[in-house]
Amino acid sequence: MKEDKSITRAIIEATVERGLREVDEDPQRSIRKLTDMAKQFSNGRFIGEVYSIFQDLLRNEESPYYILIDHLLHHTSRKALKDFGINLGYNSFTRGAKQIRKIEETSDYQIPWAISFILDSKKSDQIPAEEINSLINQGLELGIFTYNVGIINGLSFIDTLIPIFKAHPGCAFMLCLPDEELDPDRADSLAECTNVLSFLKVPGDYNDSNAVLLRGRKAWYGTYGYYNESNASSAMTSTAKDSFSVGSLFILLIAENGTPLSTIEETQKAIKESRMEPVSPTLMFDMYGDALQIKSILSKGRCFFSFTQDGTIHTDRGYTTVPEGPKNLKELLRLVLNKESN
Repeated sequence: MKEDKSITRAIIEATVERGLREVDEDPQRSIRKLTDMAKQFSNGRFIGEVYSIFQDLLRNEESPYYILIDHLLHHTSRKALKDFGINLGYNSFTRGAKQIRKIEETSDYQIPWAISFILDSKKSDQIPAEEINSLINQGLELGIFTYNVGIINGLSFIDTLIPIFKAHPGCAFMLCLPDEELDPDRADSLAECTNVLSFLKVPGDYNDSNAVLLRGRKAWYGTYGYYNESNASSAMTSTAKDSFSVGSLFILLIAENGTPLSTIEETQKAIKESRMEPVSPTLMFDMYGDALQIKSILSKGRCFFSFTQDGTIHTDRGYTTVPEGPKNLKELLRLVLNKESN
């Protein structure tokens, strides 16, 4: 599906650009204006709730979120903030959500609001780049504008992904990098892709140097860490501490394979409470738990969907072997997210 800028998006872009220019003069007033504007244009079910929360929080002039926003404005490209933010807030949560609801009304399967790909260079049956690109094109037809990409064992995958990121400027990509040394050329490439939010693994040996490279290029980055059934609570604290030390204010927690759904839901609830009553200038999210929560608000369903590194599909219902041959996204959704088997 060809990505054309709608009149609405053009108006949003112009308003955001003006707001970002004004923010240095009067940060609190400008941030409130941007929040009001975002709620006005992003009229989706989920994003409306989020902006209502932020409006309440920003009425408190001592809110830690002012520190977070100030940090973003000084260390992140304004174009990255604008492009990724609009792709997520408008394309995904408003425009895409409307499309998902419309299709789900007459289909026999649920549609996830985001799709994840886990890429491991040590696996011989890796999803090729052309297939990832095809799945994104099929996802756009269904209203999916957000894609999570996790790289395991090998930063060379960045070279494969950059053309995909550039081919889909209307999508929001969240890229989890392995704990390996990032070189300046790849850091340059990531900074050029203003629709990408990169995440560094914590704890790790290369966080400091990689953060310096990305921050120096004003690329938007965060950090991520894993948890399981036995350490979910402590992982929140330790990941936040490690993240803060490398200047990351956006934190993503990811449940390890085999973590019970009940643990994921409990962790997401604790994380949501931390967002509602912040004590530090950080925002934490649960990759799978928040995917379930967001989906339930967007279209009343509950699901997440991930292509894993071992050639299977991971959803909230478990793991399913992917049929061989070219992947038809609609057929895969019917297979693993059929409404009748929910």
